[in-house]
Amino acid sequence: MEELREYAKELLEKGEVAAVIGYTQVTERRTKPIIITDPADSSKLVFNEYCLNNLSVYLTKARINAMCRTKDKIMKLAICAKPCDVHSIVALIQENQVHRNDIVIISFNCHGAVKDFGYEFNGENLASKCITCETHKPLYFDKIFGEEKETPKASDAALARIEELESMTHEERFEYFKKEFDKCIKCYACALCVRFAIVRDALLTRQYHDG
Repeated sequence: MEELREYAKELLEKGEVAAVIGYTQVTERRTKPIIITDPADSSKLVFNEYCLNNLSVYLTKARINAMCRTKDKIMKLAICAKPCDVHSIVALIQENQVHRNDIVIISFNCHGAVKDFGYEFNGENLASKCITCETHKPLYFDKIFGEEKETPKASDAALARIEELESMTHEERFEYFKKEFDKCIKCYACALCVRFAIVRDALLTRQYHDG
């Protein structure tokens, strides 16, 4: 933890970044996003099993990007990211939403996250995405912290349901999904849940066609 704080403080003091986007502790079992511009506030940074938010969403917010623009240059942003969240950052780079040279990716060795705030971290309360996750070490980063630990063992009801669907014949699977799609009223709530604006906008304006 102290290594993370010292690194963030160093980046800000040297003027290498305009801000550090990370997590701060609210209660024992709850964190929230924090945007630090003052080196003295680096002591507020944490990373643990309760860092649930995917902070990549902040990289495209205009009010945050505005902090990077000075009279003579554009400064970088540093962002704390779980290994799975790094995939989101890579996707933003691929979609030209952010430039790789404009960000400093601070990542961590990860052994999973709790399914929601307030729960004790154990196999029973492990986030579903962590149960079958194989990305415990980020594939892409500028700085990495944390020791490698085993992820708690947990059963996965969602995976069991997928295996059940995979065991169906083509005809049975077709009938199953046909019934599911019959419920659709085209409210577009699914499109609004898409993390990347470029995809969401395409869905809502029907720039992409089925198939």
